[in-house]
Amino acid sequence: LLEIDEVAETACVAWRDDAAEQRLSAFLVCRPGRDLSPRAARARLLERLPEWKVPSDVHVIDALPTTLTG
Repeated sequence: LLEIDEVAETACVAWRDDAAEQRLSAFLVCRPGRDLSPRAARARLLERLPEWKVPSDVHVIDALPTTLTG
C-alpha cells in the first residue's frame, strides 16, 4: 500500500469473521491534498498482487490511532 503515491500511512489487520474465515483489512491515510477511494486502492493492489494477498476491506481514515507516547 505504501507504494501507492496517494498513501502516507497504512496498517493491515488479519482477523476471523463469524464463519471463521480469515480476512485482511487495511486502513490507510492519504497524503495531504490527495484522495484515494477504497475501490481504487484495491484495484491498484490487484494489479501487483495475487487476489488472496489483497485486503478484502479497505478503509480510508484521517489518521492512524496512536498511544499516548506516539
